[in-house]
Parts: sequence; C-alpha cells; structure tokens
Amino acid sequence: MTAEEIKTSVKKNRNWAVLGVALGVVLIGGYVGVTFMMTPARPAVSSASTEEVVDYVMNPRGLARLTDIEQRRFLENWHQRISSDEPTRQELTTYLRGLNDKDRKEFVNTMVVRLKNIMVADSKQFKQLPANEQNDFVFNKTEEFAEQRAFLEEIARIFESDLPDPSKLRDWIFRITTPQERELIEPYFAALQRAAESRKKLERARDAASVEPEDA
Repeated sequence: MTAEEIKTSVKKNRNWAVLGVALGVVLIGGYVGVTFMMTPARPAVSSASTEEVVDYVMNPRGLARLTDIEQRRFLENWHQRISSDEPTRQELTTYLRGLNDKDRKEFVNTMVVRLKNIMVADSKQFKQLPANEQNDFVFNKTEEFAEQRAFLEEIARIFESDLPDPSKLRDWIFRITTPQERELIEPYFAALQRAAESRKKLERARDAASVEPEDA
C-alpha cells in the first residue's frame, strides 16, 4: 500500500469514527430526552389532585425512582392529608372505586411494594445497630409502622372486600420478598411487634394513672 493509499484509508476511517461518535451522541441525547419526558414531575401532596398522586405512585418512573427516605416522606405526607382532610378522602374514595380491576390491583401491589422497600431499609439499619441501640430504634418505629397499617386500612375500606386484612401486613409483605429479604426482615418484624406491645402497655398504664380516684 502506497503512502497516498494509507493516508486515504486513515482519513476514511477517521470520518467513520467521527460519524460514529456523532451518532452515539444523538442516540444518547435522544434517550435522555425521551426518559426525561417520560419521567413525571413529583406532585405537591398538599395541593395535587388524587389522580395526579395515584398516577405518580403507579408510574414506574414516578415514586419508585425516589430514594427510600423520599418515598417514605411522600407517603407519610399523603396519608396525613387523607386523614385530616375529608374532601380529599372522599375524592380518593371516588377515584379508587372507579378504577378497573387491573388498575386497582396494580395500585395495591405498588403500595405494598413501596412499604416492603421501607421495611427492608429499616431492617438493614436495625441489623447494623449495636444491641443496646436496637430497642430504642424499634420502639421509635412502632408509631410509623402503625401509620403504615392505618394507611392500608384506609385503602382497604375504600376497596371493601377486594383486599386482605390490613392487620396482616407482614403476610402481604412476605409474599413479595426474596428468601434473603425475609431472613433480614424477620428479626426486625418480631422486635417491632414486641415494641408495639410494650408501647401499648405503657400507654394503658399511663391512662390508668391519669384517672383520678372517685371520692369515697
């Protein structure tokens, strides 16, 4: 091959390389652009409509893309609004009862998966703590766990007989966990139940102590 042929070959290969890089940039840019357009904006729970919030929860690029802490905060804020605002509760009831069976099951499954992820994250944190700190951690989590159950009970009331008993949250979660996740969750869940019983006993004792004896 002559020097001129080599130069021509190098130039041709360089042109193809430049074209390949340019095409790659266009494809990546297009993918990023499409992904961005398909990712819904996070609704403001305090003012968003029920349809906006439910769509965001069910969208694979919505709530599921947030961190565990952000998901937890989002669901807590939503439950607080539903619990404290009767028009919002009625709007949620009307909207969810209007869903077809497929969307209804998808919504419930999505909610349980989100709660499962929160449970797994808490279980990991619990396992990493020293033994003398685990009791305080799990005791403080009992109120949050009660809120999660209350949220499911709210949804169960809307769906009436379509859902299993919300008091069996453990069974709901365990049906969608791997053996490794169940091994991680079991000790945390058992500790959580013990802490919940301890909290109830303390509250009953406090209530009893606050009752003044009747005059003889």
